[in-house]
Amino acid sequence: MSYQPGYSRGGLNARTANQEQAQVTIDMGPAFDIDREVEGLTSSVARLKQMSRAITEESQLSRQAAESLEEVLERSRMALKQGMRKLNRAFHQSKSNHLLYLALFVVAIFFTLYFWSKVYRFIRWFV
Repeated sequence: MSYQPGYSRGGLNARTANQEQAQVTIDMGPAFDIDREVEGLTSSVARLKQMSRAITEESQLSRQAAESLEEVLERSRMALKQGMRKLNRAFHQSKSNHLLYLALFVVAIFFTLYFWSKVYRFIRWFV
């Protein structure tokens, strides 16, 4: 396709420098009041600002609630870990029969005291 002066791609006319610009006027009629439209837009902008402030406040409250929930969850997680450690320690201690040894030791002490008191009475009876 060869170059044709005055035309652009696709067959559209290019604007020339000496062409006059057209001016368009739109008559809105007596029902259109610019002051009323501006007041309506101003009130709409005010409502949007109030809504954005409310949304900002709500998001801050939600963020604070989420942070407090995270803190509570972290504390409960730590308490659960401590409880699990204590249960694990108690389980291992119960497997080692240390309570059985403690009970046998207490029985041996009582038996020794009982035997010693009987021997002491027997010796005192002779003296």
